[in-house]
Amino acid sequence: MKRIVTILLISLLVFSDSHTVYAAKARKDNPSNTVWPKGPSVTSDAAIIMDANTGLILYEKNIHKRFYPASITKILTTLLAIENCSLNEIVTFSRTAIFGIERDSSHIGIDVGEKLTVEQCLYGIMLESANEVAYGIAEHVAGNMKSFADLMNQKAKELGCKDSHFVNSNGLHNDKHYTSAYDMALISKAAISNSTFRKVTSTVSYVIPPTNIQKESRYLTNHHKMLRSTCYHYDGCIGGKTGYTTISKNTLVTFAKKGDLELICVVMHSDPVHQYTDTAELLDFGFNNYTAYNLSEQTGTALSDNTPFFTRYNTLFDKQNTPLQTSTKGIVVLPNSANIKDVTKSINYSNKTGDSKDNTVIGSITYTYKGKTVGTSDITYDSTKTKTLLIDQNQNKTTNKYDTLDANKHLKLFIIICISSIVCLSFIAYYILVVRARRRNSAYFRKSRTSNRYY
Repeated sequence: MKRIVTILLISLLVFSDSHTVYAAKARKDNPSNTVWPKGPSVTSDAAIIMDANTGLILYEKNIHKRFYPASITKILTTLLAIENCSLNEIVTFSRTAIFGIERDSSHIGIDVGEKLTVEQCLYGIMLESANEVAYGIAEHVAGNMKSFADLMNQKAKELGCKDSHFVNSNGLHNDKHYTSAYDMALISKAAISNSTFRKVTSTVSYVIPPTNIQKESRYLTNHHKMLRSTCYHYDGCIGGKTGYTTISKNTLVTFAKKGDLELICVVMHSDPVHQYTDTAELLDFGFNNYTAYNLSEQTGTALSDNTPFFTRYNTLFDKQNTPLQTSTKGIVVLPNSANIKDVTKSINYSNKTGDSKDNTVIGSITYTYKGKTVGTSDITYDSTKTKTLLIDQNQNKTTNKYDTLDANKHLKLFIIICISSIVCLSFIAYYILVVRARRRNSAYFRKSRTSNRYY
């Protein structure tokens, strides 16, 4: 029964405020007959700008063409380590991890048998791109590199990647180790949504204290030049990952945020200069031509103001007590020239069965604009609100008890008066139509009999 009620409640959302969202910044709407903004021309062989919240693609160039990723592979490695380990777990480095990499590749000088925490490993991987640390993490998580690569491919598939295949955790060249700009954007979107990853990638410097073997501290520095105070520094950059091999050339993933708009930029098969200048130009394009709209205002007010179902006269849909809530983290991203009235939304029902529990996601709202998904928002069911509703309804019953009794008394009196009036009218009608008619007929017959007596 509760599930049926829940489905009915969600259905009502379809008819409520189907076009209204609220801007994160004030802006006058423009005519709706617009096209998606055309991005700049870049030198990198592949590039993409993706919104980190919605997955909306703002710019694309060869986004499904396969390239060798080099060390941006380590974004996926770091994400898997975070998802499968506690930060305080101890990683002991094997001989395979230390000598299984090219000695002229990036490393931080870990020795066989040396011990680091998982957290220290994450900084070594993301800041200094340490290949032996990435190898050691793979062994710690999965036992060996092949098993860890299987986890990488499984995770990539779960995220929707279709152009990728991974064989190692560090990105050192292998002909069977490849991805695309689009797939790397999907992987990066999942990574940046993780708070631990966000903290690591945004760190400029980090110190690993002396270990069981190394007596000196290791000082790590983030090699992403847009995050640091360099000629490529970008205002709003919150992290990223560099990559390079002679075959892959330069690859770069960058995260940047301004206001509620958070972007992911991936460039592949680039060069040392254009990997940064292309990224800056693409980020400028995204921030200058798109606006993020915060959907948190729809939780309550927007849903209640434009439909008779959401009013103070209907306790079930009171904006403070309704068991249905939309996520406060919802974001819609639109071109600046878009008319917000052209945004539509649809309800997607969850396949879960059984009773809804507190704060269970039971569906989602998908926002679209000109055929593209521009945002989503979860719908949650909070059974504690249902209990509040029952209390409110009982209070309303108590408050209105005496008013109801008075109303019933007046109704009874009104009914009695109506019945009495009908009875009286019936007697009057009977008297006029029947009794008086009989008297007239009797008088007529008596007169007739008297007249006949004289003839």
